Amino acid sequence: MTDPVADTVTLAELADARAVAPRESHDPEWLTTLRATSVDYVAEHGYPTRKLEDWRYVRLEKLLATEFVTPPAGPSDVAADDAIVKPLLARVPDLGGTRIVFVDGRFAPAVSRLVPVDGLRVTQLSAALAPDASSTGEDLVGDDLIGADPQHAFDALNMALTSAGVHIAVADGAVIDAPVHVIHVFTGRGEPVLANLRHPVRIGENAQMTLVTSAFGAPGALGCLNVTTRARLGAGATLHHRDLQNQPVTAFHLSLLDVTQEANSELDGFVSALGAAIARHEVHVRQVGVDANTHIDGLYVPRGEQQHDHPILIEHFAEGGVSREIYRGVIDDRGHGVFNGQIVIHPGAQRIDSDQSNKNLLLSDTAEADTRPRLLIYADDVKATHGASVGRLDDEQLFYLRSRGVPDAEARRVLTYAFVAEIVETISQGPLHDHVAALVSARLHPDEDTRHAAEVLAETVPGIEPEDVR
Repeated sequence: MTDPVADTVTLAELADARAVAPRESHDPEWLTTLRATSVDYVAEHGYPTRKLEDWRYVRLEKLLATEFVTPPAGPSDVAADDAIVKPLLARVPDLGGTRIVFVDGRFAPAVSRLVPVDGLRVTQLSAALAPDASSTGEDLVGDDLIGADPQHAFDALNMALTSAGVHIAVADGAVIDAPVHVIHVFTGRGEPVLANLRHPVRIGENAQMTLVTSAFGAPGALGCLNVTTRARLGAGATLHHRDLQNQPVTAFHLSLLDVTQEANSELDGFVSALGAAIARHEVHVRQVGVDANTHIDGLYVPRGEQQHDHPILIEHFAEGGVSREIYRGVIDDRGHGVFNGQIVIHPGAQRIDSDQSNKNLLLSDTAEADTRPRLLIYADDVKATHGASVGRLDDEQLFYLRSRGVPDAEARRVLTYAFVAEIVETISQGPLHDHVAALVSARLHPDEDTRHAAEVLAETVPGIEPEDVR
């Protein structure tokens, strides 16, 4: 690797010193102004604290104190046979379509693959913003890139420091069969990397596509991935989004999926959080068109000292919308899992059908789960429900398995896998489903020799629920 060595800086120092500058010298004027405004936002508001309701359960001190470097502009020169990257990429399935890889926050062309598909345009963000890309740069990606005001300082920091990303556009009526796979890899080389990436996505009217994002890294790699995906779904469009996070437990992960849905569009989302010291998977959906449909499934499995935070905000602005959130957490050791779901039904948004469900399984006396499903309803013709539970494995179900000769430790693993299997099975059968199932199973069943037997046995124990609610 020939990248120059950069000075390290903490996130707190970035905010205090306003030490953020445009990442590309050819940035158009509107983007330069936007970056400066974002810097001002960070300096003025500071980073979120636990005094804020949406951040009250997350301890950010370690993240804010860590010294990072920001990656240089331009693509990475990592080779296809790189001793670290090659075996890391071998962990993920080949989904057959376009594969965009970012290594330590930089686009890595040698290990990426662009598959030409009619109706699909995938462009590196730096290329889309180049002076010769369009007359102003803004008419190509600006509207997709900018969005509303920052939701918090990490969102503003992302806009200020974004130097890489991918712009995805699907033409009206196009059906993209093979998924677009965006992969983020930390190698652990050199100083910890602060990688700020932004992926604008636009799905045309009556178009369909699947976007898969994977984030992982070498054992012990210390870095922070701060990634924003902004998707706009045209009328009748469908986006299947799969977010797979399995970072090393030394890394930090901050992601924001921001989606705007037009009439009759559908968002089918899935989040799987297994890794990172601190992981925050934020989802914000705005249904602005009538009869939109949103369904998001989530799974988080923190253990050790891991913190997994899942703030979800779904806003219904138009009539006839449907939204579903189903999240399950399995927390062990001193892990901490948080579900913070909010559904807002705005005035005039009649005939809404909305439901959110969060269930948590605690595997140790020191595990912690916080769940806050909330409804804010400003219309009268709606159907909205929510529910949450936190508990432990059911003694009767454990007895059922032990009476059939299953050892206690294995019986607990069987019941735990059965508890999350419902979420895993929402992914259609195929390489991606098998990959997620293997990751979750490996987390719950470290012994490979007994893993398959446990999965089979789990299928015979239906209706696994926590035995108590607090």
